[in-house]
Amino acid sequence: MIQVTYPDRSFAAKCEYVDDYHLKVANELFHICQFAEILERGGGSCQPEPILELDRAAWDMGHRGFLAVQSSEFGWDYTFYDKEFHELDGGQLDDLEISLQEARNALAADFGWSRRSMTLISYDDFMEKVEGNYLRSAEMAMEDDYGMIDGIINNGKKQESEERQSVLEQLRTAEVPQPPELPVRTPSRDEPERCW
Repeated sequence: MIQVTYPDRSFAAKCEYVDDYHLKVANELFHICQFAEILERGGGSCQPEPILELDRAAWDMGHRGFLAVQSSEFGWDYTFYDKEFHELDGGQLDDLEISLQEARNALAADFGWSRRSMTLISYDDFMEKVEGNYLRSAEMAMEDDYGMIDGIINNGKKQESEERQSVLEQLRTAEVPQPPELPVRTPSRDEPERCW
């Protein structure tokens, strides 16, 4: 793994030796001079990914989603999330002997995300977003006042909403107006019969 750093961002990516003149970074194949020129033009640098001395971390895995990993008694607990902070998969990697980054790499490979660039993000900030999304989803499921998502479930609007009938209920209970009765004209005996 390497860490690529630009003035405005930094990310880690899998780096593979292809031959003496080519390397693969994440999903892209580069000539070594081409990769160096890209870094130079953007004011970037590249180095081996530093070892993280953390017991938990989260990564933005690009358009795929996020990965959160934390240490547990028997190994590493992990959860994959989509871009809307919904849980995709989770579990525990039972191996106390590997580092946080080794656990991340193994999990990303198992999930099919090993060729993604990974941006380290604040675990605590990320989990706040996950919790906020969970609470918002729970409120949406329980809300009875026309989806008013404001952090307060039903916030006193239930009585008002019970007084309002839905349009569908109004249609079901409304009397259907009958068309006016048209007079029936019967022809007299002297009148010739007409076909319309």
